[in-house]
Amino acid sequence: MNMIAVSALWRCRVLSFLAVLVCVGQANVVWGQSVSDLVAGDDRPERVVLVDGSVIYGQVTDVNAGVVVLKTSFNDALEIDTSLIKNLWSAQSAELLLDDDRVISLESIEVRDGELTLSEQESVALADLDVLNPEAWETGNGYHWLGSTSAALAANRGNTETNEIDIAFDTTMESLRDRYTLRGKIEQDESWVQTGTDADGNATGEWRDTADNWRVTTKYDYFLSDPDNYIGANLNVEADSLANINLRTYVGPYIGRKLFRRDNLKLDGEIGLMYVDTDFDIEVDGESEDYAYTGFNWNLTGESNILGGESRIYLTHVGIIDVEDAQQLILNTTLGLAFPLVFGLEGAAEITLDYDGGAADGAENLDQVYKFRVGYSW
Repeated sequence: MNMIAVSALWRCRVLSFLAVLVCVGQANVVWGQSVSDLVAGDDRPERVVLVDGSVIYGQVTDVNAGVVVLKTSFNDALEIDTSLIKNLWSAQSAELLLDDDRVISLESIEVRDGELTLSEQESVALADLDVLNPEAWETGNGYHWLGSTSAALAANRGNTETNEIDIAFDTTMESLRDRYTLRGKIEQDESWVQTGTDADGNATGEWRDTADNWRVTTKYDYFLSDPDNYIGANLNVEADSLANINLRTYVGPYIGRKLFRRDNLKLDGEIGLMYVDTDFDIEVDGESEDYAYTGFNWNLTGESNILGGESRIYLTHVGIIDVEDAQQLILNTTLGLAFPLVFGLEGAAEITLDYDGGAADGAENLDQVYKFRVGYSW
């Protein structure tokens, strides 16, 4: 009986020893994998660990203004605020533009406990990372060129005969120091109007202008120590034959601020003074009528992609009011929705409202234009 007990006891000890060996072996494997991960980091999947413990696997495609963008299996552009990130690993080499204007080159990107590792001796808060792989202009070299050009053309023949041409352009060159803007449009529309019949009973008539105007605006902005604030000046020259404006010029300084600089909304606001000089195409006592005044000016310029699908809503608004006569009010507003077409082309449906409180006698104060445009943006 004792021999049976001893034998059972030894069997239990042997089984316990084997179990310990298995556990130790498994621990060594896990430990070895962890060491391997640290030594050969490229084998680790790219991922982000949030402060709540959630893990998101994906490739870091962009970092800008406190937002990390990931390409994942379920979202090509998942945006995560840097304040929500505890750890991050990306095997890609990258250049990093920091808030202190330093540009750092790294073979991989690693964040531990909210700190971005720059070297064995240095790390910074992830929030101090300004831009991932910055363009030359973002590091202070050169300008970032953006713009669009479009046209609306139409020719109708039949019961109604019209010719329409409307060309517009808007371009901006921006650096860390300053910004140049050039904006313009030309509109020429005409309709054939029957005035009678000839001896054979055929209709006779003439082509009459239904729109004949143009406008060119130039602006210069200089960014202050806080780049969201700036000072600037603009010059606008325009004409409208149907409104009896032979030439209108306004020029003046302003102060401005970038009111919103989000990924889905950008809006600039400006206020200043403006000198306005209008040469009307009307003669009074044999002399051309002219009117000039100093006015208060405000401008709004913005765009948003809040609707998604690579579409964008855009707005330009200019307001000028005579400081001595509130009836002398000028409002120029363009609101549009642009969306991609084919072959890189862009379509846009827009409305333009131009109000002139000091319009010439016989001219309408409000001019409304609805257009569908096709063009290209860059």
